[in-house]
Amino acid sequence: MNRSKIFIILFLLNIYFAEAQKLSLFRIDTDKFPIVSADIFVADNSGKLIKGLNAGDLSVYENGKKRKVISLDCPTDIEPMPISSVLTFDISGSMNSGAPNIELVKAAGKVWVNSMPLGKSECGITVFNHYSFITQDFTTDKDLLLKAIDNIKPRGGTDYNEAFLNVLTGNISLAKKGKARRVIVFLTDGVSNTETKEAEIIQKAKENNITIFCIAVGLKIPMSLKNIAQSTGGIWFEKVVDPKEIEAIYLNLLEKSQGGRPCELKWESEIDCDSIRNVEISMKAQNISANSTYNLGFEFIPTLEINPQWFSFGVVQPNEKVLKDFQIRALSQNVQITKIDIPNSEFKLETQLNFPMILNKSESINFRISFQPTDTLFKNSKIVISSNACKENFIYINGGAKKDDDRYELTVVHPNGGERIKAGSKANIKWSGVPPEQPVDLFYTINNGFDWEKIGNNITGNEYLWQVPDTLSEECLLRVSLASEVDESIKLIGHKARINTIEWGNDYNTILSGGTDKKISIFNINQKKKIAELTGHNGKVNSVSVNKNNIAATASDDGTIKIWDLNNQTLTKTLYGHANIVTFARWINSNNLLFSGSYDSDIRIWNVNLSQSGKPLENHSGSIFSGDHSPDGLFIVSGGEDNKLIFWDVKSNSFVSEISVANDSIISIDWNKKGNLIACGFSNGQVNIYDADTKNEIKTFNAHRNSSKSLEFSPDSKYLATSSEDWTIKIWDTKNYEIIKELKGHYGAVNCVKWRNDGLKIASCSDDSTIIIWDFLAISDVSDSLWSITKSEISSFDIDMGEEYIGFYKDSVVNNLLFNSGNSNGVIKNIHLSGLNSDEFEIVSPIPPIIINQNAGQSLEIRFKPKSAGAKVSEIIIETESRTIKQKISAFAINPEIELLSNMVDLGAVALGDTRQRNVALLKNKSSKAIEILSAEIIGPDREQFKIMSGSERYLLKAGESRELLLEFSPKRVGKTSTEIEFRISNINKTFSAMIYGEGLGREVKITVEVKDVSAKSSEIVQIPLYLIGGKDLSRLGVTNVHTTIRMNPTILLPLQPLPLGVIMENQRNIDINIPIADIDTIITFLNFLATWGNAEETDIVPENTYTFGQNLNVTEVAGKFRLEDICFSGGARLYIDTSWFYLSEITPNPSNDYMNFTYNIIENSSYEILLTDVSGGYVMTIEAGTKPAGLYNKTISLKNIANGVYYLIYKNGSLLDIKKFVLVKN
Repeated sequence: MNRSKIFIILFLLNIYFAEAQKLSLFRIDTDKFPIVSADIFVADNSGKLIKGLNAGDLSVYENGKKRKVISLDCPTDIEPMPISSVLTFDISGSMNSGAPNIELVKAAGKVWVNSMPLGKSECGITVFNHYSFITQDFTTDKDLLLKAIDNIKPRGGTDYNEAFLNVLTGNISLAKKGKARRVIVFLTDGVSNTETKEAEIIQKAKENNITIFCIAVGLKIPMSLKNIAQSTGGIWFEKVVDPKEIEAIYLNLLEKSQGGRPCELKWESEIDCDSIRNVEISMKAQNISANSTYNLGFEFIPTLEINPQWFSFGVVQPNEKVLKDFQIRALSQNVQITKIDIPNSEFKLETQLNFPMILNKSESINFRISFQPTDTLFKNSKIVISSNACKENFIYINGGAKKDDDRYELTVVHPNGGERIKAGSKANIKWSGVPPEQPVDLFYTINNGFDWEKIGNNITGNEYLWQVPDTLSEECLLRVSLASEVDESIKLIGHKARINTIEWGNDYNTILSGGTDKKISIFNINQKKKIAELTGHNGKVNSVSVNKNNIAATASDDGTIKIWDLNNQTLTKTLYGHANIVTFARWINSNNLLFSGSYDSDIRIWNVNLSQSGKPLENHSGSIFSGDHSPDGLFIVSGGEDNKLIFWDVKSNSFVSEISVANDSIISIDWNKKGNLIACGFSNGQVNIYDADTKNEIKTFNAHRNSSKSLEFSPDSKYLATSSEDWTIKIWDTKNYEIIKELKGHYGAVNCVKWRNDGLKIASCSDDSTIIIWDFLAISDVSDSLWSITKSEISSFDIDMGEEYIGFYKDSVVNNLLFNSGNSNGVIKNIHLSGLNSDEFEIVSPIPPIIINQNAGQSLEIRFKPKSAGAKVSEIIIETESRTIKQKISAFAINPEIELLSNMVDLGAVALGDTRQRNVALLKNKSSKAIEILSAEIIGPDREQFKIMSGSERYLLKAGESRELLLEFSPKRVGKTSTEIEFRISNINKTFSAMIYGEGLGREVKITVEVKDVSAKSSEIVQIPLYLIGGKDLSRLGVTNVHTTIRMNPTILLPLQPLPLGVIMENQRNIDINIPIADIDTIITFLNFLATWGNAEETDIVPENTYTFGQNLNVTEVAGKFRLEDICFSGGARLYIDTSWFYLSEITPNPSNDYMNFTYNIIENSSYEILLTDVSGGYVMTIEAGTKPAGLYNKTISLKNIANGVYYLIYKNGSLLDIKKFVLVKN
């Protein structure tokens, strides 16, 4: 065998992996829940859809939980169906708003053009405002399409009828001449300025087999476009605002248009308590993902119905047993119950149940509970039902002989912090820790507890539907308190003037009070009346204190302290020593020691038996208003207008220490009974809490808006009561210093508040001359943190649309016409026009409902289209969630002095290379005076093929005159095109414009792709000529190359590089060929093959599916024939070889190291050869060559002298050939 005639035929296995760049998610289907499916597209960087994905390539998460991917069903890699697509884009002025929207248009158009297989498919582009323009006729030239998209510029109005129905430039007119499946993709961001001729559009689309898809950017799609899409077999999308979203939509539509479908991904979800599922599908290897949301609805949420939800066994005596039956029912889903438990053993489950147990949907069970108390105490408990149902399931139960409220643990559930509740809505207030039949009182604050408003009294059921008030706040709290029959139990009246001070008597049933009437009154609480009155002071009484021996000390403005024996209600002593008003006098633990403070800045400690005080303590520099002593009586603390808190040693009658406070005067002081806390109230309403040991401030809070007149810790130190000039008393817990109760009942400043020693009642006195005794129930809770009452505050303003000529219209985008200054998103439910001239105005976009974020505005596009001259006024009605806004809209209509004689100039069809000119008059002066025409200009979109040859210069147009322009159309490309001419006119703030249309025609061009007949012997290289006839004018027509597919028998012709191997399907080899264009009539492309013995002696070589790039032309296809010359005959009959026995095994191992093994079969007694080549086809070595008898052979060869790399093993037996690829990797 002559080696120079042996050619190594190399099959290059080019495994292409496109890096995924885009993952798009559509249509989530839950019909077979918990199996969920979705449509997805995965595209590479160029927008080409990636095939051959596996389920393992994708991950699915729902609400952050990973789901099991069941399957991924992708379509087979079939040839895309050729399409003739028209992309139609709205270019009205509103496209400048939004992202801006025009960028969405360009992103959408480019992903379509870059992704579609141009050549077999063609694409055209139209744009529209108040006119419709063809910016690119059907073409297969990607560059022309992308250029047309880049040149899109927004201006003008919006007219759907122009876009669809213009007979010259409408998209239907263009689409109907498409050669393949006809598709229109229509995109807009506004409402048409004319009534859409929906029926006519649908009829014409159906007549021409056109499918229409519609996309609305940033608005709800108009119903007319929905109907057009649905009636023509298309689909629609609305409220598209994201570039990635619109790219995904266009990829989806492209795939559908080409007969494809998305991949269907299925995963297994689960039944849980989240009805809203946020889905993330990702390809982690490529770091791409897509997100969507679906609403499962409550039918898949496992829920239990319990009857009754609470029950009171009532009065049950010790060891008495009472029974009650309860029922549980599964509602929407099967529910697994794992346990029924009752924490209190005196309540017992009597029914024998086997856990875990399954309650099927709508199935119920009954069970019995017994209550058998062991004592007389009132018991509260709950039946805890443990299950997979989606809320905690309890049955509150109680019973017993004696009720004890202290066992309750009242807790606010909702709102408990962070919630944003809309004003005017109905909010569900919830609380727990008490049985549902237990009444509570509800309060709320909008200033972090400074003031409280009552929501309701004696509310039961553990929840309450609250009509949220119209009070915006970010500082809201809810307080829930155990209800009592009355908070204000007794009101005592006995003074005829302001009451300054009160004190509890030792018997818990007596109250002493002092006032500006200079008297001390003694009240019996049970009798609810004054029983005695002490007189003797010559000034108002400021303080009353009672010791354990029932001796009272009173301090007065008269500068004295008087000592009274309450047993016989007599004055026993008067203490003198202060030089000014005595503000307070208090007994220390000893029945004989008393300390007092005065406006004279002195503190005095008195020995009452001796009627004298020790040395005055003089460290204060101003009036002293309040003081208290430590529980052990060793120290006292005082404060006043010098902003100092001073500590004194009682035994040594001396100064100990002081704290300077940066507030107003100290008005009130209390040292708690535990001795660890000191509270100070200030004239500005603030309260400070100090550690009594370290003297460090541990808490500061604003208790009242006005002066904190009085304060006192409860006997157990769990609570602090404060009173103020704001007429209120507030109770604070001392754990977090949150308000738990607010007492209102006085009608003047509350000057004093005192706890009874058992902590169950509080007494207060006021400027209103009354004393109130309050019941105190300490069971209360407040929201853990602040929540908000939110409201949208939509405002607007009047609109002046200016002037417009009759017969024209003006579209104006009014920026931030609606503005939301509230603290919540707002909804515009409806917008409409009303009034005398409402038919001459129109709301173009957006279409309600409209959501406006807080502190954000919403622009509106409004149209004025006057019908008659004069001032026009209408009213724009804006309906929000809470109110209706009315604004004035005005404009002025003018009779035009200039008439536009025609808005369309058709320059007709012109052959490439030719030019057509036409004189045309477009403007006429209707006025009685000359008007200056400033300019006439071609403004696009096609500035290349149209020109104004004369008449564009500045000139005066006389009254009644019209003047012609000379227009020229010189087509550079085959196809329809259009542009706009605009006139600028002096002193007229209006541009007049008309559209110019033309069509470029190619000369009669006939092209043929022909294969000539050829023959050759086996093993010879044969060059088969492929003729392109008639190609001389192709480049001038915009054709860049010609594509054809060559089909032939795969066994007798083997392609040689650079010719691709093609694809073998149904015993035919198909090879794609691109024929370059040259300026000659006949172009010959030679196709190189190796002639081999096969299963036939000849084959047809058929060119088919031929099309031109850049311009669509009809092509004639002529087939040729190839014939083998050296046919082997025996007995006059053709010898056919059964090639099914020809075999070369895979190489093992692969990757190989030092050795490789393979098996091959010789099927005819002819020469054979086994070669090794590198990846580029370069010769490496001959493994075997020669002749052998037919049979199966095994072979092992050494690779020690071969370098690492990719190689091909080539086996040739007669005319048969096989190739295997392997990788050599040595350690």
